[in-house]
Amino acid sequence: MKKKVLLIAAALLSMSFALNAQSERKLGFRVQAGANASSITNFASKIDNPNVGFRAGVALDIPVQDVLSIRPTVLFESLGERVDLSVGKATARPMYVTVPVLLNCNMGGGENLNFYVNAGPYVSYGVLGKLKSSGGDVFATESGQYIKADLDLFKKTPGYDKDGNEKEIEPMNRFDVGLNTNIGLEIGKYFFVETGFSYGFMNCANSVKYGAWPKQSSKYTSSHNISYHLSVGVKF
Repeated sequence: MKKKVLLIAAALLSMSFALNAQSERKLGFRVQAGANASSITNFASKIDNPNVGFRAGVALDIPVQDVLSIRPTVLFESLGERVDLSVGKATARPMYVTVPVLLNCNMGGGENLNFYVNAGPYVSYGVLGKLKSSGGDVFATESGQYIKADLDLFKKTPGYDKDGNEKEIEPMNRFDVGLNTNIGLEIGKYFFVETGFSYGFMNCANSVKYGAWPKQSSKYTSSHNISYHLSVGVKF
């Protein structure tokens, strides 16, 4: 009986310390903005040409204990890839609303400095985007004419499904699920800088019949969004 009482007392004491540690950290709110370099695997037949885009969003920092927190985030980001054409280049630039849920670990680092690392899954939904030529860049059609590239990425167009059947299909799929990981530095009470990497697990690009679209074959090949990003922000 005495042992049970001691075990219960120890458990209550541990819970008390945990609650005290948690109470020292309050809910936090973060705003961030930055840039990314993204590409799409198995998209073009040549070497991937990364596309420079933007990212911006907000996050809520929910303390779990002294060094751990859960960080749900909502981002608006521009991804994609630059495509080599018969003349010049075009850029496929899908834009997504992305929601990562990250487990964050504070590492410390010194007075007014705190290093942290986090990782977790994300869900994305494509809201808009186009494949467009830049400047005077054009591509050649089958008839030999030169026209500017202009394709809605989330609007159905003639193409092929994964079984090779002809079908009206969106050049890029709206939904993606993947993994996001980051490392960052908090400076003082309010500022932070963060860099990271994300990889999408879902197929993001389909095969469609369009002259400047790299994936024009009926042969199914899965493509995935990849991005490296750098952001700065403020926390409250």
